[in-house]
Amino acid sequence: MQLKSFGTNQTSVTTKEYTVFFSYDTPVVVTKHGSTQHAFVTSTKHSRTTSKHINQYKDYLSDNTVFHHEPQEHINNLANSI
Repeated sequence: MQLKSFGTNQTSVTTKEYTVFFSYDTPVVVTKHGSTQHAFVTSTKHSRTTSKHINQYKDYLSDNTVFHHEPQEHINNLANSI
């Protein structure tokens, strides 16, 4: 497991199969690694700053990433299951 800081109040935790990106203490993106990378992004509206964090992280991900927008509860469940 690897912990990485992306800037103020932006952190990710990476395992062999997944990366969970946090804005403040809220998981907002869960990325499943593989030949095709899938990113599950919260569809819940958050603060302007958290929205900025999400967009910056999405820009960081590879161009072949497939994005899925999911309710915050689903993102929480994914993050908690890792």
